[in-house]
Amino acid sequence: MNTHDNDSEGYLIPENEVDNSIGYVQMVNAHVMHRYLNLKQDFNTWFNDCVEKLDLKEGVDFVFTKQEWNKKKICPKSEIETDKTDNHHFKIHAARKVAQTERHRNMGRQLYQILHFL
Repeated sequence: MNTHDNDSEGYLIPENEVDNSIGYVQMVNAHVMHRYLNLKQDFNTWFNDCVEKLDLKEGVDFVFTKQEWNKKKICPKSEIETDKTDNHHFKIHAARKVAQTERHRNMGRQLYQILHFL
């Protein structure tokens, strides 16, 4: 798995693609993480469980994005397009926590190791 590409294997969003109010930040696409971990649980349930179980905070640990021109812009959940599968993003530190909770799965261990060195 590489650090970024345009197909479904790319999970790391380059810093210059998500505009945060404090500048550009590097994030991990939660949808691609979910697919990579090969979970049977549906995405929304898994994402909400992660947020609740790990006490993640919107804006601090994860964000929602929408496409504006050629960049993704951080927005509140109410503004996301529900049919899109690329609008939930974990910040790197939160993605590590999520991967660590999935470490009992082989793919979770691999993902944690990859994210640990970023």
